[in-house]
Amino acid sequence: MNFKTPIAEQMRPQTLADMVGQSELLGPGKALRNIIKQHVNISLLLWGPPGTGKTSLAQIIAKENDYPFASFNASIDNKAQLNNIINAYKYQTFVLLI
Repeated sequence: MNFKTPIAEQMRPQTLADMVGQSELLGPGKALRNIIKQHVNISLLLWGPPGTGKTSLAQIIAKENDYPFASFNASIDNKAQLNNIINAYKYQTFVLLI
């Protein structure tokens, strides 16, 4: 056990199979699961209270599709940092968590 990594990070699901809940979207043969598995490029707005799996799902989408993953915190980061992220991945599909 790594005591430097927060427990929530250690327990975070790593694959779609690890995700619990949202079976109407992520269950076998369901819409969002099919989109992820078929590597369809889409824009998603994930909304919900803390701890519901938004970040986990974004990271899983990136991992399972071999897309780069970047995060931007609108509270502490600035527009120049966002532009740097966008320019770094300008010509490829990537997952951006804001």
